[in-house]
Amino acid sequence: MADIISFQEAVAKRGDSLEDGDITQLLRRAKFILEDEKTTQFQERLGIVGKEGIKKILERKIVEEIFKTRLISSDIFLCGIYVADLLNEFVKKSVSSWWAIDYISDNPLTLKRGGDTCFLICGVFPERGNIRLMDLSYYEKIGAGFYHRFYNFTNREIGHYMSQRFGTMAHLVQNCLKNF
Repeated sequence: MADIISFQEAVAKRGDSLEDGDITQLLRRAKFILEDEKTTQFQERLGIVGKEGIKKILERKIVEEIFKTRLISSDIFLCGIYVADLLNEFVKKSVSSWWAIDYISDNPLTLKRGGDTCFLICGVFPERGNIRLMDLSYYEKIGAGFYHRFYNFTNREIGHYMSQRFGTMAHLVQNCLKNF
């Protein structure tokens, strides 16, 4: 026999976090990011920018690129927010190892770091991937695999979304940085 599932209870159980993928909530956040006057001021005067200023600028650029390329979906918005956080963290703290093999583990945090490192190589530093005579598609496959394993261990949806949209997000970030 099958169980009857109440959709209202399931929605209430999931909570109100951005990871849930509510497209309306994500579009409201995107609208807020695009209309935030402080972010515009930061872009116009890229003098001294605080920690949150860089994150806001990155979020704005990524959201603009999402709208420009018409990739409007909840998973893309969630990945965009995640990537802005990732790039903001990278500005503060560098990667401990650029070798993908160093992140092969059963530790979810290590897997996430491996996916993040591969993403940085594909999205921000593609020339770094070619140094080791590896094709960027290698790092894309390995990074997506890291995120997928992270998802399998933790059930955090961002791991699934990043594994599915790894190449799209890397290309999107490359375009953002070109137009910075």
